[in-house]
Amino acid sequence: MHREDRLTHPLIRRNGRLERASWDEAMDLIVAKSKELQKHLTNHSIAFYTTGQLFLEEYYALAMVGKAGLHTLHM
Repeated sequence: MHREDRLTHPLIRRNGRLERASWDEAMDLIVAKSKELQKHLTNHSIAFYTTGQLFLEEYYALAMVGKAGLHTLHM
């Protein structure tokens, strides 16, 4: 956790290279890519894979995002 090479900010690939980005830029890119997938494929093209180590409340929040928000069945 205290290593010098620890990632402390988001990176976005631009022109084939990873470059530092703001959190707003990173989240906007995630939203845009998700909408693109939903438009060209289906809502079910997005899936969530977890380690099984979340708390019940975290699983509930993930289910709300996946099932109610993104309308995917792949949880």
